[in-house]
Amino acid sequence: MSSLPDPESPARNLEGWKEIANHLAVHVRTAQNCEANFPLPVHRFPGDKGRVWADPGELDAWMSVFAIIALVLAASGVLGTFAGVGLLLAASAFVAGYIPARRASSIDPLIALRDE
Repeated sequence: MSSLPDPESPARNLEGWKEIANHLAVHVRTAQNCEANFPLPVHRFPGDKGRVWADPGELDAWMSVFAIIALVLAASGVLGTFAGVGLLLAASAFVAGYIPARRASSIDPLIALRDE
């Protein structure tokens, strides 16, 4: 993607998926999936082995952009829709359990046991 890390740079670059994942506080596979599916600022060393490196500042900027996107989605109602569906399911489960319980509580236990 970009050039090799600058050894003169005061900030230490992260080399390898393990260091990148630790910086992002995720598993290695999650970091690799982010690179495959999102514009994760990961750079590759030349060669066939596929070694990677990343600048911590670029990763922090990437994380802040994705945090802003998550806030926008929450404000737009996407998360509200999921919460609404969850509340609807909880309410239907309550009603489905309440009606039989209400009927059962109106029957005298001695009569119910005598019929068995």
